[in-house]
This record gives sequence, C-alpha cells and structure tokens, in this order.
Amino acid sequence: MVIAFIDAHRVRFGGVAPICRVLAQHGVSIAPRTYYAAKIRRPSRRSVRDAELVELITAVHADRDKGRGVAGYRKVWQLW
Repeated sequence: MVIAFIDAHRVRFGGVAPICRVLAQHGVSIAPRTYYAAKIRRPSRRSVRDAELVELITAVHADRDKGRGVAGYRKVWQLW
C-alpha cells in the first residue's frame, strides 16, 4: 500500500526520498532502499496463488448458471 502511494506521487514530489522523509514524520517509516527492494522483489507464491483464486472465485460467482451473483463462500467452494 505504501509502495503504491509512493509510485503514484513520486514524480509530483521529486522522487522517492522526499516522500519517505515526509512519511517518516507522520509515523510511516520506510526507507528509499526498502521501496526499491520491494519494487524488484518477485511476488510470493502465496500472493500468486491468491490472485489465481480470486479469478476463479469471481468466475464462479459471476456465472449465471452457477453462482448467479449471490453465491456465498460455501456454494462457491462446492461449485468450484
């Protein structure tokens, strides 16, 4: 979430370091080095699997023959 915020505002505020300084003054400590490390880090297996599951659950939930847009977690699990 902090990484996305920095991405969205880094051009406007002149880079990563000034944003990190202001965030630190407001209790959100992140070093520019941490930001850059997070940008090059590969996504974890868990986050990749979660993204796959979201796609599958959305497909089942949106299917008019199966979930009809009102399926809860139990029905989605069974229809999967």
